[in-house]
Amino acid sequence: MSAYDSFIGQTFEDRYTIVNVIGKGGMATVYGAYDRLTGRSVAIKMMNKKLQNNEKQIKLFLNESTALSLLSHPNIVQVYNTVTTNSTKYIIMEYVEGITLKKHIDHRGALPEREVIYYATQILSALSYIHSKGIVHCDIKPQNIILLPNGNIKVADFGIARLDAMLDNSKEKSDVALGTVYYVSPEQAQGKAPQAQSDIYSLGVMLYEAMTNRLPFVHDSVDEVARMQINKDPLPPSAYRPEMSIGLEQIILRAMEKSTKNRYASAQEMLTDIRALRQNEKIIFGNEKRSRYRIIDREVYANVPNISNRNFIPLNDKGRGIENNQGAFGRAQRNTSSGMYGSTLKATSSSIRAAQDRSFEISQKNNVPQKNKVNNPQIKEPQRADIQKSKRNSVINDKDIISILLGIIISLAIVIFLSLCIWFIISPGKIACENPQYSITETENNIKWNTEHTERY
Repeated sequence: MSAYDSFIGQTFEDRYTIVNVIGKGGMATVYGAYDRLTGRSVAIKMMNKKLQNNEKQIKLFLNESTALSLLSHPNIVQVYNTVTTNSTKYIIMEYVEGITLKKHIDHRGALPEREVIYYATQILSALSYIHSKGIVHCDIKPQNIILLPNGNIKVADFGIARLDAMLDNSKEKSDVALGTVYYVSPEQAQGKAPQAQSDIYSLGVMLYEAMTNRLPFVHDSVDEVARMQINKDPLPPSAYRPEMSIGLEQIILRAMEKSTKNRYASAQEMLTDIRALRQNEKIIFGNEKRSRYRIIDREVYANVPNISNRNFIPLNDKGRGIENNQGAFGRAQRNTSSGMYGSTLKATSSSIRAAQDRSFEISQKNNVPQKNKVNNPQIKEPQRADIQKSKRNSVINDKDIISILLGIIISLAIVIFLSLCIWFIISPGKIACENPQYSITETENNIKWNTEHTERY
């Protein structure tokens, strides 16, 4: 029996009976438990014994319970109780049955736009509430978003959340470059104090990934990814999803602005745009001259061959600190708030090596053009000729198909016309002479049915 399984069967506080191991993380282990008092299932996040004497880790662990204890929102995992003793420290929280949004994206690939907007609405509602309480999540990513069977979401894992009271401490400000590097904001990557707009940037990256099944910045070096977050503009998501609405692309790119001055000022402001987009999918934001919304010339990126149709292997969910358990509780809790710890800026390069083969594909193979330059020098003339030739061939094939269809339609029309001529010559006179009353009655019935049919629809 492993150390993780040693608690199974034990009862804490004469109330919570440990049933199974849900997940294992570097800081804590999460157990599924039965609440004997209420009869419901709960999740217990227990700090690992090897960290019991580590003051910094204890502070981070208790920070999560402190942050969550201040919150009560339908889109946030709820904390019921926190127990701290000399031998054990654990948080009793809501048991959430579902999968992480990361697993959902890995399974389905790029998600439909309306589905992405639906999730964004709920996440922004939760963030708006969190920020109103003076809390910054600091680690918004799809691994920390739990998708429930009914389509609703829960924001989880407040392990590195920051409260306003913490940010007043100058020592804390030098140690805030936390979070998963692929989603971390530029200010966090620079080691500056996070703010509400840091969560908005991370959400922008997450929406980018949900729409394209690609991360905007990938490299085999964690430090290089951090530098990209600070200095490099992302390739517009419409380069991969040309059919996506202009409005959603504007929202994503504004959320991912490097400067907080150009970014959304609050989650509520971004939520207002998302709701407007839900009402009108053709909306275009910011027509004023000094708009903070970007308008992307999609024809520039349409000239890059196959960029929107490339097969892309999504980044593996490594370094998140949980090994999925196959037990009764593990079936659903791959996803709870407990263990979704992604690779941080201090992660080892081995945890990022899964992205190595994909790091330079976009930049080297696709030769992405510079923004706002219609003439792309990176596309050679032979490539342009091939593109034009393929377009001509497609036009010719379309004409052939139209000609065939017209021929079929004309042939059917001739057959029907000849059949009607024969029927009028032979049948009507004979029927009218033999049984004129039958012929009239039948016609009247037909007129009546047709009228009713028309009125019904």
